Amino acid sequence: MKDVAQLADVSVTTVSHVLNKTRYVDRSLIRRVETAVKRLRYQPNALARGLRRKETRMLGMVVPDNSNPYFAELARTIEDVCFQSDYNVILCNSDEDPTKERAYLSLLAEKRVDGIVFVASGNDRSGVEAVLQQKIPMVVLDRELKGMKCDAIVVDNRAGACRATQHLLDGNHRRIGCVCGPTNLASARDRLQGYQDAFTKARLRADPKWIQPGDFHIEGGYTAIQRLLDLPNQITAVFVANDLMAIGVLRGIAARGLRAPEDIAVVGFDGIALGRYTQPPLTTVAQPIREIGKLATELVLSRVNGERKEPRIHRLQTSLVVRASCGIRTENSRPRKSAKRPE
Repeated sequence: MKDVAQLADVSVTTVSHVLNKTRYVDRSLIRRVETAVKRLRYQPNALARGLRRKETRMLGMVVPDNSNPYFAELARTIEDVCFQSDYNVILCNSDEDPTKERAYLSLLAEKRVDGIVFVASGNDRSGVEAVLQQKIPMVVLDRELKGMKCDAIVVDNRAGACRATQHLLDGNHRRIGCVCGPTNLASARDRLQGYQDAFTKARLRADPKWIQPGDFHIEGGYTAIQRLLDLPNQITAVFVANDLMAIGVLRGIAARGLRAPEDIAVVGFDGIALGRYTQPPLTTVAQPIREIGKLATELVLSRVNGERKEPRIHRLQTSLVVRASCGIRTENSRPRKSAKRPE
């Protein structure tokens, strides 16, 4: 700034007011300062300026897997909202590793971010506790951390899964499999419970063998559907606990020489954009991804700006998006092919 002031023949204070727009400065002086800035290629130190103001205008975001389209779409929405509010986003991928998750939360605190949007990879709360002790505003997505003073946005996973399974039951399916998610995640447990709720309401029994573990990745869905198709009393439909695994399920069905929905009806969960372009297009329980991202950013910024102190919990509903992957089976449906392994 001293170099800029010397070249522009003005005081350092004037340069500061021009750059930060903190006081009226004559237009001729503004032009001289701007010319000097361009000639010297001067770049203000945003971090130092932020520390003086006790703000960095940066938000941190930690997700378990940024290759998952659900988290990618969520991060994109948050980045869009932040950009409109003149905030930057530091995106961290924990790889579903609690150690890496704690390290990133610590790093964001060291970077003096103004707030954090956090999606947990499991049950470890130590990193969150450390952040909250430093009075950094945080919003937790996908789950509620009871006893912790942070905002939370959760969707009704149980009701959404129940509705998806009920839709398959309404289509005269009775042997409905379930590819569930990691049991250490509350959202996965809730979706499994919703699947079971639908059978209970229909006064039917789901065979425990119809429930196969998954990992929220494509490969997990592919492997799980192979196990289901190996059962002697083969399923006619499957509820999959996220869309990424459902894509693997569709591929696994095709690998057996079967088709969806003629042989196996498929319903996923999340509502990612990619589901519209699978073959066939994927029926899914859609989370309001854009609403979640927008609300998460607004909650953090309202705490950052001192508009409120008490944390809030928002519970959002899902919606069932019916596409071709779960076509209703009728008596006129073509005969089922025998299940066979790929050559």
